[in-house]
Amino acid sequence: MRIERNGRAFYESAAKRMPRQDSAAVLLDLAKMEAEHEEVFAAMQKALESHAYQKTSYTPHDEAYEFLRATADKSVFDPQRGPGDVLGSGSDPAAILNVAIELEKDTVAFYEAIKPLIPEELRGEKIEAIIAQEVGHIMALTEQLAQIETG
Repeated sequence: MRIERNGRAFYESAAKRMPRQDSAAVLLDLAKMEAEHEEVFAAMQKALESHAYQKTSYTPHDEAYEFLRATADKSVFDPQRGPGDVLGSGSDPAAILNVAIELEKDTVAFYEAIKPLIPEELRGEKIEAIIAQEVGHIMALTEQLAQIETG
């Protein structure tokens, strides 16, 4: 959930810095999708905390949970490093999009890493669907970047 929450905040802030209206709209759409993903993960977390999964799942006290939380906060969308910190003082559209693309790639790698930690009967196709959407984010950002680069 932290990645999605941090990602939403990043995209909202990046959209404000984006001088191109079409690219800012894409960033705001991505922020909305991150909010939707957060809801999916909140439901999975609630199920993990239920009695049925308590004995077989990671709890907030497990080392794995702490590792994942730290990774989500520091390696993907770091809430302490907003677009201003990541991008510097400029609002170069290509730079904003390149940073977003790299962050999305990190997100996909993170979700691939956590799949084995979530019981299959709980995750179903949810994680796969979110990974596919994150790949779609990369494609949308790459398309915006191509439009900028080709002028």
